[in-house]
Amino acid sequence: SAAQELGITADIIEAGNRQAQWLEYHSELTTQINSVKDISPVITPTNYQRVNNLQRTMERANKMIAAQKEQEVIPTQVEDLLKQSRTICDMSSAEYWLHATYKRLEKVKCATEGNIGHMALLRQAIDKADALGADTNLIETSKCLLARLTSELELHSSYRSLPNVRLPDPNITPKEAREYWQGGGLGDI
Repeated sequence: SAAQELGITADIIEAGNRQAQWLEYHSELTTQINSVKDISPVITPTNYQRVNNLQRTMERANKMIAAQKEQEVIPTQVEDLLKQSRTICDMSSAEYWLHATYKRLEKVKCATEGNIGHMALLRQAIDKADALGADTNLIETSKCLLARLTSELELHSSYRSLPNVRLPDPNITPKEAREYWQGGGLGDI
């Protein structure tokens, strides 16, 4: 090669190639981070593909870090971009799953015990998204839905705990009336 003809050693050539790779990772990570930020919040599978692309680039960069020789220094900018990428991927994932759980419960007309499991998942998704600094609009909308469903569930439970009141039935005979009325129906407690 031309570099070897000029007396440049193989070690220096290899180090230069690695630095060129770091520059490529820097450029690729920056582009992909901005691409994910542009579509935030990430709520569709199509948009989530950008997060997957960013994760794959991070994996390749981390493999290169693992293969580094001891004395080699990883550029600080790349380390910072990898941390930023991890944060954005975690936040985007939280937004995606929060939205998916929200959509699953959005069509519920009145919450019942059958919705408790999904409501717990929504609570967990809200907490995770909130902790990761996800889209506040998405979090607040989800909190409102969870509050409505929780209130409906509690109200439904309250209705079930009300005593069953027997009303007078004008169509029953006196003999049936003696069997119809229970102690509570006659005022006994």
